[in-house]
Amino acid sequence: MPAAGVEPPSLEELVTFLRAEGLSVHELPERLEGTEALPRGRTLRKMLRHELRERNGGTAGGGSATRGR
Repeated sequence: MPAAGVEPPSLEELVTFLRAEGLSVHELPERLEGTEALPRGRTLRKMLRHELRERNGGTAGGGSATRGR
């Protein structure tokens, strides 16, 4: 999330920025969701992707089906 008092970018603004940075169309986000804080593990403080997926109905951080080739 952005700093206090600053509006987060819209999906359109983010896509425009990413295209200007050279990302391909298939790499661009299709939706944008904000969260107050990412779920983190107690010991190593790593982000817990499985908890983030559960919060968002199994859609966050899923990656592609070809990952791990």
